[in-house]
Order: sequence, then C-alpha cells, then structure tokens
Amino acid sequence: MRKAGVPAASFHDLRRTNATQLVASGVDIKTAQSRLGHADPRLTLALYAQAVGEGDRDAAARLDERFFGQVKSHSRNP
Repeated sequence: MRKAGVPAASFHDLRRTNATQLVASGVDIKTAQSRLGHADPRLTLALYAQAVGEGDRDAAARLDERFFGQVKSHSRNP
C-alpha cells in the first residue's frame, strides 16, 4: 500500500473499493458478486458497493433528459 501511495486501509476497505469501482464502471452485479466471492448479490450491494458522486450526477442528467428532453452536463469537468 505504501508503494501505491494508499493510506492505511483494511482488507475490507480494499474489497469495498473494488466492489464500488466495479459497479460504478458498469460491471453487472452478478459479475461483481462472482469476482468478490459472494454467495448472494445482495451482500455485494448492501455491504460493499457504495454510492459515488459520479453516479448521482448521471442520475440527475438522466432525469433532466426524461423530463426536459435534454441532457445537461453535471460533471465537475467541462
């Protein structure tokens, strides 16, 4: 972890980061579940995958498109 410049993290912190990045990257939940070795995808979603800001901004843009017929950029980078 020192070599990667990552502050001290527990094994489960790393698993949560892995699960979150898999889901945020669009990997289907069954694949994420399998890669993490979980018997049930509910465990993957309930305990490991966390909500991310990018997903929230994407959800807002999709609602804009649905209700106003246009996609507005909600990203921090223009």
